[in-house]
Amino acid sequence: MRHHRPRPLARALAIALAATLVLSACTGTDDAADPAPAPAVPADPAPDGDGTSEEEAAPETTEVVAVHLVRSGPTDFFIEPVPVRVPAFGESLSARITAAVEALLALTVYPDDELFTSVPADTTLEMVSIDGPVVTLDLTGGIVGSSGSSSQETTFAQQLAHTARVDASIEAVAVMIDGAPITELWGHLDWSEPIAVDPFILSPVTITTPLAGDEVPVGEVTFRGQATVFEATVLVTLTAADGTVVEDGFVTASVGAPSRGTWEWTVTLPGPGEYAVVAGESDPSGGEGRPPFSTSRTVIAVG
Repeated sequence: MRHHRPRPLARALAIALAATLVLSACTGTDDAADPAPAPAVPADPAPDGDGTSEEEAAPETTEVVAVHLVRSGPTDFFIEPVPVRVPAFGESLSARITAAVEALLALTVYPDDELFTSVPADTTLEMVSIDGPVVTLDLTGGIVGSSGSSSQETTFAQQLAHTARVDASIEAVAVMIDGAPITELWGHLDWSEPIAVDPFILSPVTITTPLAGDEVPVGEVTFRGQATVFEATVLVTLTAADGTVVEDGFVTASVGAPSRGTWEWTVTLPGPGEYAVVAGESDPSGGEGRPPFSTSRTVIAVG
């Protein structure tokens, strides 16, 4: 069993993550039962005002991890990956899990108004241990004495499980509080056994880039995301701020349901202003099943 304690100052550094949400997509996979975690990638240093890079001014570099937030669907809740930039954490699996989970616990500003978290405020990570396919997280702080509904407990468990799954070998997450194992948390789930990663709680369609509120040049822009949809069909619509439909149609994801693929749509923004893209699934049931899922993303065209 491998153990890893959070690095000194890691929590303080993680609090600044909301200002550094990454514009890159989370990589999809061809198997919905085994979604591949988003890779960590080095970030390019940004030049500062005197022409020197941040890397030159401060030698610490950054990498990318994916945290998982909650989105309300038509009849249920979904978990959605969001890439964030964190201080470089090295090559070890335990260090990467620590970085990802600390980022999740610290995140309080989201790239989309419809995303939120079920993590109790001020929850902190004391230790990560790995035993084969199971990651154990020792939590403290705000989680102590907290409470929540059935949906909050379910989504919280899956936020932890998916965020800790930085490698395909990870299958489940166990939780300790203040160093002690738990059998229950908020009275709705059994925590006496590890919580398995549930691939089917992931949003049927996601838009991973650009992020909400991003400024993009007038002209062609490419929206990218993931999808688990019937016949790999993702319905897409671009509207202007006044509600005028600029373009609509569909794109084909790299693979159809039940597998999870990636999709992209290149569209032309005709002039400066605010534009919204809606991406969603079709309704093969003809209204007999649940309402089709869709998600949106607003960007600002400049230039």
